[in-house]
Amino acid sequence: MKRRIISFVLLVMLVFSLAACNNKKKPQYGEEVPTYVSDKEYHIGMWVGVPNAIREYDENGYAIGDGRTLTDEEFDNHYKLIKEAGFNYVDSGYGEYAPSYNVRALKAAQKYGLNQYIGDLNLSSWLMNDVQDEDVVLQKIEELSADYMQYSSFAGLRIRDEPAFHEIEGYQIAKERFDKVFGDRTFYINLLPVIASTSSITSDYKSYIKEYVKKINTPYVSYDHYALKTDARNNNYVLENFLYNIELVKEAAPDKEVWTFLQSIGYGSSNRSIESVADATFQAYSFMAYGGEGIQWFCYWSPPGFDGATTFKEGCIARDGSTTPAYDYVKTANLEIRGLEDIYFNFDWQGVMPIIGVENDEGGENSNFSYLEYKVLRSHERIKSIRTQQDTLTGVFKDAQGRDGFMIVNFTEPSAKLDNKVEIEFNNATRAIVVKKGVQEVVDTVDGKLTFTMDEGEGYFVIPLK
Repeated sequence: MKRRIISFVLLVMLVFSLAACNNKKKPQYGEEVPTYVSDKEYHIGMWVGVPNAIREYDENGYAIGDGRTLTDEEFDNHYKLIKEAGFNYVDSGYGEYAPSYNVRALKAAQKYGLNQYIGDLNLSSWLMNDVQDEDVVLQKIEELSADYMQYSSFAGLRIRDEPAFHEIEGYQIAKERFDKVFGDRTFYINLLPVIASTSSITSDYKSYIKEYVKKINTPYVSYDHYALKTDARNNNYVLENFLYNIELVKEAAPDKEVWTFLQSIGYGSSNRSIESVADATFQAYSFMAYGGEGIQWFCYWSPPGFDGATTFKEGCIARDGSTTPAYDYVKTANLEIRGLEDIYFNFDWQGVMPIIGVENDEGGENSNFSYLEYKVLRSHERIKSIRTQQDTLTGVFKDAQGRDGFMIVNFTEPSAKLDNKVEIEFNNATRAIVVKKGVQEVVDTVDGKLTFTMDEGEGYFVIPLK
């Protein structure tokens, strides 16, 4: 009997001992993992969509003849490829303005639940008309757009690419008329980058952006600026004012959505083709660290090899209609972004924290970081310490319940293939939501510390939890 009592007591003591050990190992969670849902989609578009016909080109890059018209099956299949690649906005084909083409594109887009931008030179001309009476102009605009308005896929009109400062005011009347006829569809204008000549934008780029917001006042500001470059010795580098351009647009138009173009094609003497998924995601996550709401890939379908001013390589779709490696790189980037939408659109951008990595070999400098001033944070109350192996761009966000979110980007030239070990010690955090490659997981911190290694081009969205 004594043996049985002693054995029972020992068993009870063992159970309590194991329970105590388990309690020591498990952190005491202070809040439930939040569930984020958003009905907003990230605007993912393109420049140069599906053409009406496949054309041939001579050795100088000029088109030969009218080409072979795509069959309905071929045209449809290309829209299927666009949908599968994570796009939700589609551009017209290169130089395609005919109403018959526009209707064809709208039908295909509607089948796949895509939003189609179209160009119509006659319609644009009437939007700008300053001769006829206003009633006559509006009636003509309604007549010319009647076929387009039947399609829910009709997203809006491409109006102008890269207007100069002095040209912006001329589109004001067109925007007013557009709103009367087309409601909330998009009056699409894309603006110049900060590197444009002073004769085009004036000496102050922010004034250029503000002029657009004042005179045109679309819900978004779209601009293009391409980051991936190659020098005369074939060394790849990131254009030093890539982030600065994002900053200036955010500062000049704080209440607008910001859209930008990212490069998927090589052109000219120094803009290189993308060669990996990392090339694509590096651009996208860097832009998203600034709270950007829309990207557009330049280009989807390859334009002519030479357009009279610029030489072009091939984009996501070759000139013969076949997919290129860039298609898969862009597709992967797009789908990662789609996987982040529910979380991303529940957070508001607060600023950025540029961090020099301990292995920085540029004397503790990063040319992209040296320009930055607007909403640049040197510390954050939720972060006790942060140490990164490589230079890192961290976007700072906050949700409606006051939770902090951080878009952490390996800000190194992607083709250098530099891993980035990141060590963050949070204040008051037992766990963190980490979104990597569009997939969410919840991980425990160790005494508030979170450690991970990012590959080149990667960006993680991290939400510390109490």
